[in-house]
Amino acid sequence: MKIPLWVQPGLWGVVIGALVWWAVLAWGFGWVSAGAAQQTADNQSQAAVVASLSPYCVSRFEQQANAVTSWQALKKAANDYNQDDYIKKGGWVELPGQKLGDGTASAVADDCATKLLALKQINGVKLSSLK
Repeated sequence: MKIPLWVQPGLWGVVIGALVWWAVLAWGFGWVSAGAAQQTADNQSQAAVVASLSPYCVSRFEQQANAVTSWQALKKAANDYNQDDYIKKGGWVELPGQKLGDGTASAVADDCATKLLALKQINGVKLSSLK
């Protein structure tokens, strides 16, 4: 089928107009696809869970009887890139009866470990004096 020559500029106008309209929706009005919106929502909800559970994790870690010894083991594990596993295996990540997904549990454990390693003291013991 042959398109008449006088119709071609109109078709190009429709194509270019559609592309411009999509660009205006995306950048001007913040329109995104359903998949991108879902990914953003997932990221934000995980960030909220991490922000709420990390202080709990740090608090539980500090309240244990052997917190200084555990901190030393965490520091050693951090040198071996196993700090997430150490925190998860210690049971400090989840609330009692709670089951987090692997990605969320790892994110909480990573944030908790970072905060724990940044501590200056635990239960009155200065951590900078420990080897």
